[in-house]
Amino acid sequence: MKIYIKTGEGRKLRIPVPMWAIRLVTRLPIERIVMKHIKEKDAKYLELIDWKEMRNLIISLSEYKGLNLVDIRANDGTEVLIRI
Repeated sequence: MKIYIKTGEGRKLRIPVPMWAIRLVTRLPIERIVMKHIKEKDAKYLELIDWKEMRNLIISLSEYKGLNLVDIRANDGTEVLIRI
């Protein structure tokens, strides 16, 4: 997965994120770790995530190399692209 960010000032940032790293994170007890660091009012949203299904989703997405998940362009010239 690659994350491309271009600011309105023309600065460009490319962040490669290996799919194996994303799969690894979904296997860790991330919910307990994150719950310690977020506000209680936001915790209810994190509890709704089914991490087993999230892992299955990531595995399925890895079959679609080149797929654009996010492609956003703002009026100020800022662009964000997330591609598998």
